[in-house]
Amino acid sequence: MLKGKSKELHDDIVTDYSKEDFINLLAKIVLSADEFYPDRNKFKEEIKTNLRIGSEVPFNSVYEKIFGWLVNDIIGKWAKGQEGTIKAQKLIDIKDVYIKESLERPFIEQAVSAIPVFDFERQQQQDKIFIKQLSLIEADEDDIVDAIDHFLRASKERDRWAENGTIPCQEDINELESDISRNWKGHKKRHLIEAKTKPTLTKADVGNLIYIDSSNAAGYSLAGYPVIQPYTILGSLHILSDKLIIGWHPDWQTEIK
Repeated sequence: MLKGKSKELHDDIVTDYSKEDFINLLAKIVLSADEFYPDRNKFKEEIKTNLRIGSEVPFNSVYEKIFGWLVNDIIGKWAKGQEGTIKAQKLIDIKDVYIKESLERPFIEQAVSAIPVFDFERQQQQDKIFIKQLSLIEADEDDIVDAIDHFLRASKERDRWAENGTIPCQEDINELESDISRNWKGHKKRHLIEAKTKPTLTKADVGNLIYIDSSNAAGYSLAGYPVIQPYTILGSLHILSDKLIIGWHPDWQTEIK
């Protein structure tokens, strides 16, 4: 609420000028972001970061489409005498639509930055079976933290896809898991055969080799489209490991109680 000199100035302006004068004045105001973002590229990077758009997306194309939509939507609201406001969720929805169009696919795998993982969530995974699987091959702490993050991100994305009720559906995910399991089986068979000629290798060593080769996230498809985010594959590995469908240690089926 205005007080003192500010209120007096306001009252004088209201008295001296009509509503039409104010409208005409406001119509001539131009808002410029140059004072805050003189570097245009920096401004675009801020937009990319705030909207959590991944590096795999052709950003310039999406950027132009988003701003074109913003201008058209706001002008349309002004023409109807409405406030030119945009809700955050609407902007996010439009962003996803343009990303899908740019990638020419009916779904997106969100960037890592769009799926935060918190310490309390990591702590909740400590007794999971996939952690025990990694412990059997003596995985180090960094590998375990990465595994937890991949597991959680892949799980959260699956939940989001299920809520949307669109592609990829459960059948698509089942097919992806079958591909991952098939590749794991091949890596396991090869390393168990090779281990017979390398007696110095421990079972933990063999398990590590199986795990490393199985963790190659390249070459997979989901719902007929190439997988973009590594966590989609790496997280799926740990989801399958947690279900005791696959494992790393040669004796994982008897060692996991």
